[in-house]
Amino acid sequence: MKKFFTTCLRDCYDTCLIETIYDRKEIRDIRGFEKHPITSGFLCPKGNKLLKYLNHPTRIKQPMAGEFLNWKNVTWEEAIKKVVDAINKNPDKIGFYSYYGSSGLISKNYPERFFRKLEAIGFESAICDRNGQEVLKKMNYDAFQIYPEDIEKHNLAIIWGGNPKWSSLHHWFLILKHNLKIIGIDVIKTVSLKDSYQILRPKPSTDWFVAYAISRILIEEDLVDKDYIKENVEDYEFIKEWILENISIEEAVEKSGVTYEQMKKFISNLYKFKPAYFYIGYGIQRQRNGGEIVRAIATLAALTGSKIFFSRMVKNKKASDYLKGTNLGKLKKYNQMLFPDVIEKGKIKVLFVFNANPVSTSPNSNRVKEALLKEDVFVVVSDIFFTDTAKLANVILPASTFFEYFDIAKSYFHNYIQINQKVIEPLFESKSNYEQFGLLAKAMGFKDDSFYETEEEIAEKYLSFYNLSFKELKEKGFLEIPQRERKRGKIKFKIKLNNAPETPFYEEEKAPEGYLRLISPVHRDLTSSQYFKITTNFLPDRAFLNSMEAKKYKIRSGEKIRVYNERGRAEMIAEVKNEVPPGVLLIYKAPWESITGYSPNLFTEDKPHPIYKGSQFHSTFVKIEKILKE
Repeated sequence: MKKFFTTCLRDCYDTCLIETIYDRKEIRDIRGFEKHPITSGFLCPKGNKLLKYLNHPTRIKQPMAGEFLNWKNVTWEEAIKKVVDAINKNPDKIGFYSYYGSSGLISKNYPERFFRKLEAIGFESAICDRNGQEVLKKMNYDAFQIYPEDIEKHNLAIIWGGNPKWSSLHHWFLILKHNLKIIGIDVIKTVSLKDSYQILRPKPSTDWFVAYAISRILIEEDLVDKDYIKENVEDYEFIKEWILENISIEEAVEKSGVTYEQMKKFISNLYKFKPAYFYIGYGIQRQRNGGEIVRAIATLAALTGSKIFFSRMVKNKKASDYLKGTNLGKLKKYNQMLFPDVIEKGKIKVLFVFNANPVSTSPNSNRVKEALLKEDVFVVVSDIFFTDTAKLANVILPASTFFEYFDIAKSYFHNYIQINQKVIEPLFESKSNYEQFGLLAKAMGFKDDSFYETEEEIAEKYLSFYNLSFKELKEKGFLEIPQRERKRGKIKFKIKLNNAPETPFYEEEKAPEGYLRLISPVHRDLTSSQYFKITTNFLPDRAFLNSMEAKKYKIRSGEKIRVYNERGRAEMIAEVKNEVPPGVLLIYKAPWESITGYSPNLFTEDKPHPIYKGSQFHSTFVKIEKILKE
């Protein structure tokens, strides 16, 4: 029997370190590594199913070529030749779309060396947390975020627009382990809210009013943390003056539905259980006012002397540049939300998709499909399964699971770098991203040394930028990333971003007559479209609505409804739940439409935010109608 260190490379905060048990020529078991400070010996429900990836009967087993539902099996040599021929025919119109299907540092970044050599088109991250990241960066908030080890120093977690019990179970575990009280603030009554000491449920997109109204009460009643502000805030008088001139508590109560008494109780609880930190979820900033809502919450946190958690990863530019091979050439970068637009304008004729399933995860999926199906676009997809994106490819390459290749990984929650040891040889004819793009580089005749480093050589050199030992990583499975000493600076309330004013702003957003706001959060058993092929508890055809809306439309649980807007339509099963507020339709993301017959991204808004450049999924509005029995 042998034990290996495996890192879960799915797109998740927790980035768990796994102990993989190998015996008698097969993997027998996986378990959370007990000595890891965050994994702490247990995996989430999704993580416990990871072995289903390995031996799943519908894995892509060998390269294929052709077109939609008309492929034939080919050899790797034939597949590589077809791809190289397509590149040579369109050398200045190459593009790639990649995300966090594998969050391994080598799997995700090594392929970029190939595309930099071609000076190809790539896409900047925008679909996930861009709005929030942009505003927090401008506010200089990175140094004022907490790490998991800081949680035990707090008595209160204010979970605002997040659901860690589903999306970051190990964060949730630390909150419970250290007996923190919870204040939960969300449009939806999530499972995390149900365990809260106090619950606030503002109307959709009105969190901005709630955060600034509470801030006004703090200022008026002289309850702000003056010592913290003096030490850590740059322009308090600016935000104080703006709040007093522009924020009306009466208007905030009317807009949000959160009462003045609830706001006062929030303040009382915060100071009763201080120190507190604010957990800001990703979903809350995927809307028209998302960036400004994060700004409002971060402002409130600063006024109370509280830190936040949004997303934090230790970065080293030299290490990142090395991984990506920035010395090999420049990429032409576009916003990720403009992915179909770039194809429609003829800028890409050969598109590579790996570590991603954009047909399921990108907004306005009908437009994405139309772009990929253009006759003059040659699509290459690498994946473990026949995803909805793979089904539109001209060449399909079988990808390996992370049990079948070596890698290293970091987290955007904790501060540890981890090893992912290769446990078994790749099954069938699958290959890792490193192997696939190594073959392509060789076939293209690239001579640069960057394409011929081994995976372990890449890992060792990458670690050297952090003064970490590769030998020690192999022995222990994980190492803490050392913090570089740097000037922290102060939190800024006056920020300038693109064409936005320096002061906070808010765009009124109401549902058009006869429409419901669509909210599409992640389900416990999925990570976006990941895990869809191996999940057992996800009900893929359900649309959830409040009893008030059900009464209005004369709909009962279990009845069929039609959901539609100008972008798409689908038939679904209604389920009445008062965890969903009036005026909202909730559909969990992101199932594969080819299997379920629907996806919330049939309907979603696909324009990037004009200021923050991130996604606006939750600024989507749909109509519903009951389907009458014939």
